[in-house]
Amino acid sequence: MGGVSGTPSSWHESVDSIQRVLQTSNFIDPHFTAEHVRKELSKYELYALTDEGERTIRDSFRSKIESVGGAGPFIEQLRSLYELFGGESTSAEKRAIAGSALLYFILSTDIIPDYAFPFGYLDDAIAVQLVLDRLAEMPE
Repeated sequence: MGGVSGTPSSWHESVDSIQRVLQTSNFIDPHFTAEHVRKELSKYELYALTDEGERTIRDSFRSKIESVGGAGPFIEQLRSLYELFGGESTSAEKRAIAGSALLYFILSTDIIPDYAFPFGYLDDAIAVQLVLDRLAEMPE
């Protein structure tokens, strides 16, 4: 999965900077925070372990990747999460966590709408980073 760059304080500073930019864009709720993303991820964790959630991930992931150009570090992180999600030896807890980021990316209920390109994928990137941080803290 690769290491996580930055410290929690630098992460929060980055989110705060993003929040300031987004507030001036009029694309999102001016009260956007990483905590909003974290709450959405926790909802998706439960859904990721259902038959419907798993089917959504398997049926929609590749086409969503293609729709955003399919290249770059963010996409590679998503691909790693997809592989982890589908891994036979992956625990249910890790599958749920990885699946939450995948569903956040796939589904259109983002806090920042994807059509607000390029801002629209910032919350997806934050969701992926939050998930990677959680997975990095878990025992192997």
